[in-house]
Amino acid sequence: MTLNGDDDKESNTMKQRHMDQIAAAAKAVQGKLASDGINNFYFVACGGSQAFMMPIQYMFDREIAIPSFVYTSNEFQLRCAPKGFDAP
Repeated sequence: MTLNGDDDKESNTMKQRHMDQIAAAAKAVQGKLASDGINNFYFVACGGSQAFMMPIQYMFDREIAIPSFVYTSNEFQLRCAPKGFDAP
């Protein structure tokens, strides 16, 4: 940490950006639920990020009626779109 607290300011700025991104994602999901509904959740990641998504998929499968799926980015990009995937 620097003496003038620049690291703290940068950390708070990054934290705020993450909070803003999460709020924007939640707002988008709420808007989609209100208009069309949501049929599926797709989590796309690789490596450690994909491993992080597995417990989230489990939680979604246990707690909500909307199916969820975890794909590697390569799977999602190169194979045919999953059934039920509505691309914009």
